[in-house]
Amino acid sequence: MSPSLPTDAIPSHRPLAIAHRAGNDAALAGRAIALGADMLETDVWLHRDALEVRHDERVTVFGRPLPLLRHGWHIHRLTPSLRRIESLLDETPPDVRLFLDLKGTDPLLGERLVEWIGEHQPERQIIVCGRSWDQLDAIEPLPHVTAIYSVGDDRELAAFWDHIGRLDFPAISLNHTLATPDVMARLKAIDALVICWTVNDPTRMETLRTLGVDGFTTDNLAMIEQIVRERTPVPIR
Repeated sequence: MSPSLPTDAIPSHRPLAIAHRAGNDAALAGRAIALGADMLETDVWLHRDALEVRHDERVTVFGRPLPLLRHGWHIHRLTPSLRRIESLLDETPPDVRLFLDLKGTDPLLGERLVEWIGEHQPERQIIVCGRSWDQLDAIEPLPHVTAIYSVGDDRELAAFWDHIGRLDFPAISLNHTLATPDVMARLKAIDALVICWTVNDPTRMETLRTLGVDGFTTDNLAMIEQIVRERTPVPIR
């Protein structure tokens, strides 16, 4: 049995509904909160000591940033209204849970984010995920931080089995394509908290629920409504 989660960090019902990228946009955040989403997934980058809230990556040439952002092959201009962490916190009360997805590989991102929130909203529980695990390792031991390690491919999953023994409690944000019956059985055997991303198909969600998945990151607002209707209390671990 894994150690207990902080009682006010993760809701004590299942499944969890995480609104994908909702923290990146004030209007989408408002809709997700109104529907009862458990958490607003929010992408956070560190750029020149500023904490930027955005999904897209900055374009650089020879290490120098250009006023452009890219998502895959799509490139668009960086606007002056780029969202920052201060705007997000100003618009989001501390009792609205943010699922802060650490982006990029800057090793200082996790620590800088924790410092900033501690200075401006010290009452907020900090829930973070990310695929650059060094960023999470630096803050995972802190009592007000819940770190959920993101795993997106087979290589990361293989590494996670070794990494999980170092954690205060096992928690994983898993690419839903990796949630096979064998993988889920192994995760449930160690009482891991399992969130799958990005799940937009209700049929796929139901399949994953039967395997023991605890929560879903989704763009599908109707699916969030369904989860909110159907979720049930579970004992806090």
